[in-house]
Amino acid sequence: NSVGNRTILDILNAEQELLQARVRLVTARRNAYVAGFTLLAAMGRAEAKDLNFDGGALYDPEVNYERVRGKWFDWDNDPAPVAQSTRTVDTPVQDGSISDK
Repeated sequence: NSVGNRTILDILNAEQELLQARVRLVTARRNAYVAGFTLLAAMGRAEAKDLNFDGGALYDPEVNYERVRGKWFDWDNDPAPVAQSTRTVDTPVQDGSISDK
């Protein structure tokens, strides 16, 4: 019954080719995202404020500088920073477009 075995092998080969094509698609999408963010970084537009993140207050170096400007030691009476996680599940998929505001 070599005909039946041949058919099974053809089906398995086709499924393997489909899986490989899906992997190549995901890899290509990932490479497109990396290339897009690399381009944004080269343009100086890859900062959180440019990407419209709504995760709370962004780090402001000027505010931090004013807070620690007169400090002589690292162990001055300064409130400890609180770690705060952000949620990315609800973030829409990025398309790499840039909008000037």
